[in-house]
Amino acid sequence: LRWRDYEPVQKPLGRLSIVASYNTHLKHEKSVKTEQPRRLPVNPQLAAILQKWQQQDWPIFFGRKPNHDDLIVPSRKLNNRNVNHGLKRWHQDLERLDIRKRRQHDARRTFITLAINDGARKEILEWITHGRRGDII
Repeated sequence: LRWRDYEPVQKPLGRLSIVASYNTHLKHEKSVKTEQPRRLPVNPQLAAILQKWQQQDWPIFFGRKPNHDDLIVPSRKLNNRNVNHGLKRWHQDLERLDIRKRRQHDARRTFITLAINDGARKEILEWITHGRRGDII
C-alpha cells in the first residue's frame, strides 16, 4: 500500500484502498487478484499508528517525509517487501515468542476468531477478509 491509498479524513472512519498487489517473483505491482479494488475501514487505533508512523517514525527511519507515491511500509531500501524474507522474519519472531511455526496467512483466521469472540458481525468480517460475495469466483 502507498500513502496515496490511505484516506485518513474519510468519515466516520478513515480508509485504505486496496488497489494493487506486488508479485515478488516478477518484481512488479499488479492489480489485485479479484480485479476488484476494495476499501477497508481504518479503526481509530490503526489511524493513530499510521499518523505517528507517517509524521514521526517514517521520516526518522528514511531521512525524509513520505510522499504520496511512497509505500506505507517499505523495505529498508524503500522498495516493496519480499514475501519470502517476511516469512523468514515471521518465523524468527514466532520462535522468540515460543509459538509454533505457522504461515502468515494463518493470522487472518486468528483475526476472524478474535473479532467474532469480541462481537464482530460475520458478514462484515467475511467482506473485510475475503471480499464481497461474488467477487471471489
